[in-house]
Amino acid sequence: MTRAAALQRQHKPTKTAMLLAHSIIEELAEGDHPVGSILATEKQLLERYNVGRNVLREALRFLEIQGVLWTKSGPRGGLVVGAQDGSHLGSIITMQMQVLRTPLASVIEVREVVEPRAAGLAAERATMDQLVNLEASVEEMRNTIGAVDPFLRSSAEFHDLIAWSAGNDLFRLLTTSLHWITDRTALGIDYSERRQRAVLTAHEQIYDAIRSNDAEAAEKLMHSHVVDFRRYLESRYPETLQAPLRWEQAL
Repeated sequence: MTRAAALQRQHKPTKTAMLLAHSIIEELAEGDHPVGSILATEKQLLERYNVGRNVLREALRFLEIQGVLWTKSGPRGGLVVGAQDGSHLGSIITMQMQVLRTPLASVIEVREVVEPRAAGLAAERATMDQLVNLEASVEEMRNTIGAVDPFLRSSAEFHDLIAWSAGNDLFRLLTTSLHWITDRTALGIDYSERRQRAVLTAHEQIYDAIRSNDAEAAEKLMHSHVVDFRRYLESRYPETLQAPLRWEQAL
């Protein structure tokens, strides 16, 4: 057995720990457990599932690695429900893409397919509160023209809000994870004020289409927006676009 295989076998959860992890996930899925809430303490879980401490901690360690839960220490600590956003999925995808030597261009290519459909669904399904949040995001972009970091944060928020407004959890996780990867890979890219205004105009048009329940227009506008971003990278930063992704950039 190779050293790598031995390490993999050593750190692979036992069958009992995996079965316990499955049971904890079922408990999480069936109950009302908001992000950040305490699912249970270690003592409660030991009593509830009648397992040994080592098995429980092995199961919890596996769930923490998956980003579903995390352990909070202290007298008021316990098993805390994690945020099911795109960051953890994005990290996993980036790690595997580094092994495959996949470039950022592949991420943008998938975004050209996924994000337009998410925008179309948002036009059909967005709630009034979600529309208010989208409008606020666009307004924040207007107010931060010239300040690159705040502008980019508002721009990223706009895309994430559209993913949330699509009313489909898989679209939300996939879209936000792809955007999360892009944000961390495309470091050092310059966004001039002219470029910022072009992005703002695209976001304003997409928002107007979503607000008007025009799914076809929302899809077309989002597709043009993502394609424009790819072409911008092709013309200004071809090395960044074609360089293999690196997991360390996603940490």
